[in-house]
Amino acid sequence: MDIKLTPITRLSMTLDVEMNLDKTNIFNQKTYNSYLEMQKLSEAKLEKLIKSIFLTDALLFWTINGKDWAIPSLGIQVSSIPAVTEILLFASAITFFFLCAAL
Repeated sequence: MDIKLTPITRLSMTLDVEMNLDKTNIFNQKTYNSYLEMQKLSEAKLEKLIKSIFLTDALLFWTINGKDWAIPSLGIQVSSIPAVTEILLFASAITFFFLCAAL
């Protein structure tokens, strides 16, 4: 049975093992801290990706099912923008693709 792991999970699981296997002292406290920083950066990027997919899906749902609404700062009706639904659908699909690739 194959278990599929995310890159963040693989990084977390192998960090301690690699440090304990090292006999040449390459993996020191500095390397350990850099791995922790990489993990934090990876988690932050994944969190931003999840937020962006929820935002694009919410905007797409609002555009398809909502009434005609205007962009507050510009005063432009969303229905007057050509192909806004198709653009949001494409953005949502691309964001979902990148989320699936990241997991």
